[in-house]
Amino acid sequence: MKKTRLLLILLIVSNISFAQSQDEHPYSIGINMMSYKEVPKLQNEYRGGEMKYLPAYLSGVMIKFNDNQISYRLSGSAFSKSDYSFINNCKNCEIVNGNFKDYQLGLGFEKNILYGVIQPFYGSDISYKRITFEGTAFDIKSNSFLYDSYVEKSGAMLSPFIGVKANIFRARFTISAEAGLDLMYTYEKETKTDLADNQLSLNTFNRWGVFGKPLGLLSLQINLGNQ
Repeated sequence: MKKTRLLLILLIVSNISFAQSQDEHPYSIGINMMSYKEVPKLQNEYRGGEMKYLPAYLSGVMIKFNDNQISYRLSGSAFSKSDYSFINNCKNCEIVNGNFKDYQLGLGFEKNILYGVIQPFYGSDISYKRITFEGTAFDIKSNSFLYDSYVEKSGAMLSPFIGVKANIFRARFTISAEAGLDLMYTYEKETKTDLADNQLSLNTFNRWGVFGKPLGLLSLQINLGNQ
């Protein structure tokens, strides 16, 4: 029994001694496996004080340049939902159905707190974000046509985050998860037209917003080269 315990201890110590981290590889390429983020409001969207989150799967890629405990990263994502809907103006006023698209391109860094197989980290991204929505509004009570809607939001975003990653198979692969906030400043344009495509209204806004990301990113990364 003592020999078995000693053997197990030696195996654990051996695995730890050969443990490697992502820092030992100069480049990493990752796929965004999943995210779960708060969605900005469209038009005069009514949510009754609740937040609205959307999951996304296989929605982007990332390239990282690893320099000791700091990694510099370039990321891009694209997400669309063809059956997106929201309540507008008030609880019993309008329902708007259509196609929602979200594009993002960002540049940032992440700083590892520890060296090893498991690495907690923190960092921040600066991004350009563009959201478009094209749909149709109906009266909730009568289900009658009200107008066609086109919404465009574009602007800059600062996204601080914290996370943890696990380096597997001698750190050739890394699984990373992070959560954070999006601080966003956007220019918004809202256009309403009738069935004949005549313009009913055109409104523009400049807005600030803070949006939560319980799971900003779950990624699988392959680490290339040797430092």
